Amino acid sequence: MIVSPFFYIFVVMIKKLLFTALLCIIVQGAVAQNGNGLGGGIRAGLNLSDFTGSTGSSRAGISAGLFVDYTINRFGFEAGLYYSEQGSFGVAEQSIVGNRANYNLDYISLQLLVKYQIFNGFRVFLGPNAGYLINSKMSYGSVNQHIDYIAPWDIGIVGGVGYTFRFGLDVAASYTHGFIDLFKTERKSYTSMFKITVGWNFLNRNKKAIKENKRYGN
Repeated sequence: MIVSPFFYIFVVMIKKLLFTALLCIIVQGAVAQNGNGLGGGIRAGLNLSDFTGSTGSSRAGISAGLFVDYTINRFGFEAGLYYSEQGSFGVAEQSIVGNRANYNLDYISLQLLVKYQIFNGFRVFLGPNAGYLINSKMSYGSVNQHIDYIAPWDIGIVGGVGYTFRFGLDVAASYTHGFIDLFKTERKSYTSMFKITVGWNFLNRNKKAIKENKRYGN
């Protein structure tokens, strides 16, 4: 069986995630009193995804999953695993009836992010995104069919901003751009996706943000 080289990249990223989580658990007790420590929770939100160079429109889909993070002073690391609905609607296709097709692509995505807390719970983040394709369908008219010419991996970069409230509520907005050509054809198209999420941090409610909010009377 031929395995995509990106599969090995995904395996390495998973190993790093597990190692980081174990390290965070070991050292958490030593630094928790300084507002640092291990966190984690759930997130869900809305994707607006499209293909670069597409003649169609964005597909609105859901994103939902789990994340774990670790904060040291203002810097932090976050790893998340999400189900992500992506694709594009109304793409020009000369070979089908009506010449327009909807692409529904669903992924399991791993994100590894570096974060920087700017002030009062507000953060910026940047890091790689690796998505594994679990469903690929094209629909036009009354036809809804599976397609096998979509790349199995979507590797890219994600960046954005977020805010964690003192009681654990977390909101974030991000943009993801893919580096892998999605189609196994002469067409060159890459993922372009905006995402808005709402989540809850169960393990660490951003202690540094709480302390800074109290300091400024917020």
